[in-house]
Amino acid sequence: MSPLHAPTLGMFCVPTAMEIITGADPDSVIFPALNRGCLGRWTLLEAPAGEHMSNARRALEEMGWRVREYRGKRPLNSLVSTWAKRFPDHTILIAAGGKAAHHCLVLRGGRVYDTLEPHGAPGDVHSFHNTKVRWAAIIDKE
Repeated sequence: MSPLHAPTLGMFCVPTAMEIITGADPDSVIFPALNRGCLGRWTLLEAPAGEHMSNARRALEEMGWRVREYRGKRPLNSLVSTWAKRFPDHTILIAAGGKAAHHCLVLRGGRVYDTLEPHGAPGDVHSFHNTKVRWAAIIDKE
């Protein structure tokens, strides 16, 4: 299992989650990878905002990571705290929120990592612990 990395502070949630997982430099690797898949909505020089998880998936795959979208028997829309406990031995990228996902987080070892808790917080106390998961994928290095 690849180590998690401390992110650069002040970024949006998707690039932050990608930096936590990959350790790649946001300016030279993550932003260009996200921008290449954004279908012309941004230029290669600006930081993406309002990113779709399908674009994050394409960017991670381009960077050499395997993204396996969750298609399990249990319902996807369980709470973040439940997901944090469910797969302790995997790195999970999730989108959580109301009817439409609005925040991207990384789960591993029962902890939740994101822009609010860049060094991780236990799944039961993170500020998004009581929020439903709308999209999830297991992330592994190829």
